[in-house]
Amino acid sequence: MKNIALLILFLISGVMGYTQQNDVYFQSGEYRVIAPRGLNMRDKPSVQSNVVKLLDYGEKMTLVHKDHYGLDTLGTLDICQVYNGKEQINTLPVQGYWLKVAHEGIQGFVYSAYIMNNSYLYDREYDTNIYYDLLRPGGNCIDNFRYNESWNYYGLYYEDSVMCVKPIERISFTSVLDDFFDQYTSTENDCGLQYILGTKESFPIKEIEYSYFENQEVGRIEEQGIEVDTTVEGLALFIEYGDQKRQLVNHKGKKIVWVPYVRFIGDLDGDGWQDYIISYGEKDMQINLYLTTEQSKDGLFIPSASYFTGYCC
Repeated sequence: MKNIALLILFLISGVMGYTQQNDVYFQSGEYRVIAPRGLNMRDKPSVQSNVVKLLDYGEKMTLVHKDHYGLDTLGTLDICQVYNGKEQINTLPVQGYWLKVAHEGIQGFVYSAYIMNNSYLYDREYDTNIYYDLLRPGGNCIDNFRYNESWNYYGLYYEDSVMCVKPIERISFTSVLDDFFDQYTSTENDCGLQYILGTKESFPIKEIEYSYFENQEVGRIEEQGIEVDTTVEGLALFIEYGDQKRQLVNHKGKKIVWVPYVRFIGDLDGDGWQDYIISYGEKDMQINLYLTTEQSKDGLFIPSASYFTGYCC
């Protein structure tokens, strides 16, 4: 029993920062709002208290005290997961702590499930995610919380062997107290949802013509018509583009050194050309979206957007 209690304390400390004498403390420094519709700052640590101000998505604040003002459960989070080949909804309680923060000289209380410490941000100084974005529903242990209220968001769904693109009205980012994942991305309909696509423009809302999709097994590159050149340092990937051969590269032409896998091949943007979703790595993984017409440059295809996932245990 004592070992179980110590394990629980360890799991909580991994999410919050560290524990001491059965109390949870939060890492000091700057935090930001991850709730796309904003977060209320209140005058007391309770949803029944008065709202001091609304903090918009991405707003930064500083922690006043490293200790919290009570654990609270505010609502639930529905996660659509596959068990024995069947989808079902797994409902998680949204648990968090009330924290005292300061924003532009004003102090108040916010709910920790909708903020994140800036020190946890993943380094993405790349030339992608400028005109497009790629997200995945479900849990992760790397911050992929990105949202732009002026963009349009779409879901790439796989339902009964049919792939289609549908508009997404609501995206939620939640940092919950969970034993494994602690950061969740969800929408109003996660069942069948494989990827979330963001764009300044639009994607055609239609059934997608595709030649490959990872339903259960991950497809290796060579099996999907992508040529792999191992004579260069690292790897070079080539695809047929009309009567030409074009190279798929990583960010800023960086060499591909991780094991690549095909996730999707099909026409996402309706331009008549195949687009690609390819992952690199196995435990710490980077997933690239290649919209081939949009991102052709000097005979190379650079990623239109990227998503990162970490090895969580």
